[in-house]
Amino acid sequence: MSRHSLAPPWRIHLALASAQAGFALFPIFGKIALASIPPLAFSALRVVGAVLILDAYRLSRQREKIRPSDRKRLLVYGLLGVSFNQILFILGLSLTTAINTTILTATIPVFTLAAAALLGRESLTARSMVGLLLAGAGGYVLLTAQRFSWESASFRGVSLLLLNCMSYSLYLVFSRPILAHYSVATFTATVFRYGAILIVLVALPQLVRLEWSAIPPAAWACALAVIVFCTAIPYLLNSWALARTQASHVAFYVFIQPVITTVLAIALLCGAMAGAQTPQPYAGMQDRPVKALSEQQIADLKAGRGMGLALAAELNGYPGPVHVLELAAALALSDEQRARVAGLFDSMKREAVPLGERLIAAEAALDRQFADKTITASSLGEATRDIASVQGELRLAHLKYHLATLELLTPEQATRYSTLRGYGGGQHTPGHHR
Repeated sequence: MSRHSLAPPWRIHLALASAQAGFALFPIFGKIALASIPPLAFSALRVVGAVLILDAYRLSRQREKIRPSDRKRLLVYGLLGVSFNQILFILGLSLTTAINTTILTATIPVFTLAAAALLGRESLTARSMVGLLLAGAGGYVLLTAQRFSWESASFRGVSLLLLNCMSYSLYLVFSRPILAHYSVATFTATVFRYGAILIVLVALPQLVRLEWSAIPPAAWACALAVIVFCTAIPYLLNSWALARTQASHVAFYVFIQPVITTVLAIALLCGAMAGAQTPQPYAGMQDRPVKALSEQQIADLKAGRGMGLALAAELNGYPGPVHVLELAAALALSDEQRARVAGLFDSMKREAVPLGERLIAAEAALDRQFADKTITASSLGEATRDIASVQGELRLAHLKYHLATLELLTPEQATRYSTLRGYGGGQHTPGHHR
């Protein structure tokens, strides 16, 4: 017998719609945060932050113990609903297109209904059968478009996203019965606590290399928004609804997520376009500590990031070490390759960070001369020549490591890198590498 009280249908629908609204905000907040935080490291921060919030919420309500006999089952639910769900999604998204990702997300309700029917927990109607066939046909079309070749990055991406959808569907179906014995807060916090372990282990290399001090406040604010509004609250709402309705009903609301995301994106785009039409493009910049550099640019310079300085190399077939390391698994780097590229990345940072600090100092010095009204034609020439010299050294520091990185890759890996980065598989690859 369930410990959860019945709720009117409108409350269940409101909870599910609100949960999907939270999930729909992820692309908006996540895009800003991911500009400064690598994907797997961001996933680790997301789940660890959610664990802290969910556990605090659980302890504020009641201290409920998990029965020893249920711990293994909750570990499995944590793997299905959190670990595999997030890891497979991020890896799949990096290998295929956003359109394929959106299409495949819509298979979650179908997989959920199929799993529930096979387990005898929900009935399968004629209309449901039609939905299953259509979803299966759609997945088959996407897979056959890549000719079932594991060498195709898009095929691997589609396969991983299908596994992601299956994983979350199984989580919804399997976890529903155990919700009858625990509070929503205890169940959700425990699932996240177990699921966070694998994600943190997978993300550990990125977490170790991450320059925490270089992450700008805007990225931290968006990461916090993702943790609270796109993770902790939606998962609690979904669990609350799952305890009171069928798993397929919970999964059905996935269909409205793209609609909400689209509406929010259009609203933000219209706002951005309106802002772009204002006749004061520099309004607000007068409060910058260094007028010529934004907060993000200063953070990037301090962290040794590329800032587009190596685009001449990157877009002409010369990969950068940091992105090669991020795609190490997809590129099938050997242990030796990984170690040598990591060495190049470390060397590049050792050169780029001091140069970035010099450039910030040079721009600040020029800014001070204008602010103090002490600038002269002579000092202006000297200051701008100094800035240009440091900029040239900084660009060289980034570009030369693109050359060195290409030397460590095979032609196939270099081509695959261009495909994964969205430059197209047909990009010309320079011949001077092993």
